[in-house]
Amino acid sequence: MKSSRLTRMVAVFLVFVLLIGTAPAALANSGYTLQSGEINTHFLGLQSCTDTEGTPLAPSTRTRGNVFPAPNIENHTYVSYTADITHVYSREHLPYIIGYPDGSVRPERDMVRAEAAMVFHRMFWWTRDASEWNRDRLFDRNTFDDVPMDTWFTEAVETLYNIGVVEGSSGSFRPHDPITREEFAVMAARFERLREVPFVQRFSDVHRGDWSTPYIHAAAERG
Repeated sequence: MKSSRLTRMVAVFLVFVLLIGTAPAALANSGYTLQSGEINTHFLGLQSCTDTEGTPLAPSTRTRGNVFPAPNIENHTYVSYTADITHVYSREHLPYIIGYPDGSVRPERDMVRAEAAMVFHRMFWWTRDASEWNRDRLFDRNTFDDVPMDTWFTEAVETLYNIGVVEGSSGSFRPHDPITREEFAVMAARFERLREVPFVQRFSDVHRGDWSTPYIHAAAERG
């Protein structure tokens, strides 16, 4: 058993070595030789293409080594190859839903109020020129009793409070409560600065005089 396994391992290794040895030759026979060089890839975007926590969304990379199949030219010697490739992201292409550290997005789970605040916070900074806004001016502190300074959503909640997108109740924001469709519609309407529209009975369960009705109707009119 051990002998046959060892034989198979040796056979696989010899095939691997054979493939490595013949690949450069096949490339040379095609008129090209794999040569050394360097490729620098850069990703540019608003705020240096980082999310609102400062994490790079697309870090720049540098590749060195045999990276370029150079043509074989008679009486000429390959010297070097360097390429600088730059990708530019528009504001429309920057993500506002990042997901969780484990790589999941958990689509079937309820979105909580803090997560909704992060969505609008990212859109706020990525749809405005940074020169028009002062981050410290918009980021107050200790507005809500349940939004301490050391949380991942503190700046988002405080900024949205300063620009009139979110409000609290009795000094609380309730960041871990699931957000309702009503609350999300109000945040969206305030974020877009939609004007109040005349009341029309668009929905059977949205009534005149409800606190959210003007925002829901404005969003429906917009959209």
